[in-house]
Amino acid sequence: MEHILKTYNKILVSIKKNYKVCTFRDYLLQNHSSCFILRHDVERSALKALDMAKIESSLGIRATYYFRRDTLAFNPKIMSVIQSMGHEIGYHYNCLDRTNGNYHKAWEIFKSELSDFKNNGFNVQTVCSHGQPRIIKKGYKTNADLLRVQNYKELGILGEAYLDVDFSLVQYVSDTGFRWNHYPSSEHLISAINKKEYPIFYLLTHPDYWFRSGILAFLAITASKQQHVRHILRKMARF
Repeated sequence: MEHILKTYNKILVSIKKNYKVCTFRDYLLQNHSSCFILRHDVERSALKALDMAKIESSLGIRATYYFRRDTLAFNPKIMSVIQSMGHEIGYHYNCLDRTNGNYHKAWEIFKSELSDFKNNGFNVQTVCSHGQPRIIKKGYKTNADLLRVQNYKELGILGEAYLDVDFSLVQYVSDTGFRWNHYPSSEHLISAINKKEYPIFYLLTHPDYWFRSGILAFLAITASKQQHVRHILRKMARF
């Protein structure tokens, strides 16, 4: 069954067996010829992130967790528990989306929210832009465009999860939209990992997409598909 934590545990076991696992921060700091970068974008539920962090910790694996500041995902108490397990805590920003493309206002929000992380005990060293294709972009293509014009490294940031990666050197795998971008199923992904098809894998998962039971996963995937159809119909209505 896809998108249940039992399946995620199987993926992790395969990863640990075949690769050295690293956080995104470690990837930037060390010269890796072969490794597995493990990243999570936490959109809404810190508790679901904690579920994944516990599984990883039980296997001796550390990952990077990027938390949004503008949703209930920002829960310093739970985030501190995740950090205490050895995981990296980072900032998942979407400032241009929230300011309708106003770069000046977006940069002020970015600096303010980054300070919120640090004031709560999280020494953020890497950040990651949030993607929301349903928002109409005015004067920018992605939230990462903000950091293309700002010297974010002056704020103590080592790198950005998209801007500071040469994607020609990694196999980037994402579960965005409740599906893997390069593999038809988790079993196919596990097979690729076991075969060590690529020297460096860069895996993104969203804890909000993973569940303890198959029933909950099925209901969430069904609801997501219905929402996608409604979004397409709304776009078509503009023409």
